Amino acid sequence: MHHSETKKGVLYTAVSFTMWGLFPLYWKLLEQLPALDILAHRIIWSFVFMCIVLFFFRQWKMGWHELRSLKKNGGILSLFLASILISMNWFVYIWAVNHGFLLEASLGYYINPLVSVLLGILFLKEKLNRLQLVAVSIAAAGVIISAFQYGSIPYIALLLAFSFGLYGFTKKRTSLSSAIGLTLETFMIMPIALGYLLLSGHIQPAGAESGGAWVLLFLPVCLPRCRSYCLLKGRSGCRCIKSVYYNILHRPSPC
Repeated sequence: MHHSETKKGVLYTAVSFTMWGLFPLYWKLLEQLPALDILAHRIIWSFVFMCIVLFFFRQWKMGWHELRSLKKNGGILSLFLASILISMNWFVYIWAVNHGFLLEASLGYYINPLVSVLLGILFLKEKLNRLQLVAVSIAAAGVIISAFQYGSIPYIALLLAFSFGLYGFTKKRTSLSSAIGLTLETFMIMPIALGYLLLSGHIQPAGAESGGAWVLLFLPVCLPRCRSYCLLKGRSGCRCIKSVYYNILHRPSPC
């Protein structure tokens, strides 16, 4: 059973990160649309999709209970901050891909684990043993060399790395499940996204008359949710995967 769960975890994790690595291809299909429009539609339709997921898995009551708990313990502010940070990360990533900065965007997600380690050391008082310190130092050296070869300060990469790192750090304060957490995050930021589309008059994307733009917008909404579903389904198996295997499987994602 343990071997079966491990194989399942490897399969779901590999499929998940491979899908995420191929995701920029879909952003390129949407490059005729403003990045803010893509982001706003992604937020709104992600919320709709996650509501359907919660309804299907009968987690509505649990989600409402978690929201009330956040109100009592002051976690609402952390959740809203997490929503802002992940929205910023999405926007920068979409903009970077559609404006020819794919390599710098990829570098940002290689820098991100180092940012997470740094935040853990500074704020969570985590300590590295010698082997971990060596591993982090090698990774940092590789990132510095890549940044040096890039020829200029990789502002986009740094913004992506720190926004996602701070997002993960903020999420630790809420301790929500993946499905409920994503639903509440999109719920918090959805009014802003909807207000932007209404005020800008971009509620209907260009080319929607033919249905093409709606199809292209529908794909980015569903694919990340499929990725999340893969990770959720493979959670028990992923616990059996050694971290070295997990990180190897993660490599297609930034590429």
